[in-house]
Amino acid sequence: MRIFTAVTISLLILFPPMMWGQEDSQVPEYFKDLPRGISIKRSFFISGERVTPISEKLGAGIDKISNTVFEAYGRPIQINIIYTPSETDAEKAYLMLLKVHGGDTTYCFREGNNVFEFAKAGPALVRRVSAAFGLNGVRLPGSIHYRITAGIALLEEPSYMTVNRTINLFARAGKSIPEEEAEEEIRELCAEYGFGNSLLLRKPGIGGTSSSYRFAPGKADSQVLEGGCVVEYTFESSSKRFGVPYITVSMDITTENLAFITDSREGSSIPSGPTEFWPADDPGIMELASRITAGSTGNEEKVESILEWLKPGVNIDFGARKGTRWGVRNVLENRRGRCLDFADLFITLCRAVDIPARLVGGWVYESSGHAWAEVMVDERGWKQVDPSTGSMDSVGAYYIPYFTSETGRMPILYTHLPEIEIIDRD
Repeated sequence: MRIFTAVTISLLILFPPMMWGQEDSQVPEYFKDLPRGISIKRSFFISGERVTPISEKLGAGIDKISNTVFEAYGRPIQINIIYTPSETDAEKAYLMLLKVHGGDTTYCFREGNNVFEFAKAGPALVRRVSAAFGLNGVRLPGSIHYRITAGIALLEEPSYMTVNRTINLFARAGKSIPEEEAEEEIRELCAEYGFGNSLLLRKPGIGGTSSSYRFAPGKADSQVLEGGCVVEYTFESSSKRFGVPYITVSMDITTENLAFITDSREGSSIPSGPTEFWPADDPGIMELASRITAGSTGNEEKVESILEWLKPGVNIDFGARKGTRWGVRNVLENRRGRCLDFADLFITLCRAVDIPARLVGGWVYESSGHAWAEVMVDERGWKQVDPSTGSMDSVGAYYIPYFTSETGRMPILYTHLPEIEIIDRD
């Protein structure tokens, strides 16, 4: 993962922050109007003698440099802007940075006399932030047709706290660790799991196009569950890896940016009560949900209030340990969690004030596996939200859903990580 990029190397390694001085803490003009879901954590300029060593390193004249760190949809991202006296100087600085980035214009571009560089974020987040600010001519696609191929275990009863470790062992086996070593630990971990012969997959994509699946070995039977949002596939045979039964699934999924998903059920028949994973009837949680949404009118305002309360680092910290599912009460007590913990807590708080919400799992393109949520905001249907970002509009076409649950049960175990191809985009 790329963490330190060209200007970051110049500023952080050669010239530590304590040497810079923060002579101007104003925000660059490009960032005066902040899109929803993006906030500034730190912003300052350096100029004069402080930029001379950087100017010499880049071989270009520099008037000043801005350094702005954002929290964008719950994740950090840094944008550096190099202000030069001429387009010639800007081109020199740009070409030097572009070389460091391996020619990838996602992270570096020039606009007139100014050169922009992104740092501390992956390409998907860089594109989203670029589009939000109207930078580099980036526009988020309205829809994307993906083809995903993955080995998915026929898992019925997981140990949620160890599944991420098991997935990592499968991914590293024969690569960064010997197969024999990986197999031994996988078999030990999987002794706690329950396996069967079925797989639960989401029926709708995001928007109006249904998902389609192909299996190897082929599927034996299917049954629609949970109001039509889930299909259970039952298999007569399966492959095995280290003793774990799995199916190779090829998925065609079309996602639409900020789309709604309709539901044919009557309002009262859409689940909005407590479950084993979502204790929405807990008196303390009901009181908390009422307090968070006090003064909000309508479901959309209540959802926005809950997401604002869940904004990482405000009331709940985004924990260091990946792949956790601590349980809602534990998360509230210890004030930390990861994406599945944030989703569980969000769904529970929504249901505590009678707002239907459910769990979604899948992949964020060019990122990693992820868990988020859908909430029934109004008569338009289910809206995708990512509780780990604290924003109502954080889920776009780069979120690829293929698991859904209205109970909280979501047994996901990859024996082979997803390979994702974009077939078409609009």
